[in-house]
Amino acid sequence: MCLVLLVSVAPASAQSANPSSWGVVGSFVPKWYVPSWLEPVAALHFSEDDMSIEDQDLKGTEFRIGIARGRALSGDWGVSYVRRTYDESATSGINGSSCTGGGTGAIVLQCQDSESELTRRDVLLNGLEVHKFIPFVTFSQRVQVGLNVGGGFGFMSGYVDVEEFQTSYTCTFPPGVLPDFGGPSPCSNATISNVTTVQTGSSTDDVSRILKSDSDFMPIGRVEVAAAVIAGPRLKIRVAGGLNYPGVNVFSITGVYFFGGN
Repeated sequence: MCLVLLVSVAPASAQSANPSSWGVVGSFVPKWYVPSWLEPVAALHFSEDDMSIEDQDLKGTEFRIGIARGRALSGDWGVSYVRRTYDESATSGINGSSCTGGGTGAIVLQCQDSESELTRRDVLLNGLEVHKFIPFVTFSQRVQVGLNVGGGFGFMSGYVDVEEFQTSYTCTFPPGVLPDFGGPSPCSNATISNVTTVQTGSSTDDVSRILKSDSDFMPIGRVEVAAAVIAGPRLKIRVAGGLNYPGVNVFSITGVYFFGGN
């Protein structure tokens, strides 16, 4: 992708009456998240062994800063450092259940559930991204509408805290009512009593606990519809929104400052 962008930019720069200039670029994404229609894509990278993608509630913020080359009245390309944060999230689920007991009249079962609670903590992605802003139209040399595309890679870091619990309880069924072992809970039609919960263990794993593989490598990419305001001969402010792989941006704000040129 880097080679493609460099090759495509070079001829445009050579043909321009005003040569391109180097500059700095910075972006902030107040919120990114994985909507339901992109959850199958996120499942390619995030493990569902402990919890579903929906329960992981993947979302957070993002910051980028880097170098850029282009012109305020034209497009630009650049390379940026990316820092994506993942909001802290706690999710629990039942790992297994067992029941013993019976009776000839009112059936009484003694049951136990094993439950785990996973908390995502200090999870980050640090990476590099190449971007290119392609303006389609410019109005009065002040407003541009176009497409912002980018791609790169990052590495995940952070921790997953795991706490394990065991809950014991008694299920008493009315006469003639049988346990429903084929449903979500055998005690759905019973009176539940004597509930006690004890913690049976705790541990801390690294972020690979919630990833599809042991590798912390993660591809990243963007395709955003963008509108830019040319605030001066060297400054451009851009607002965009769209795909931020493997999720989407609500919107992003980008500032580009060129050191020279027009």
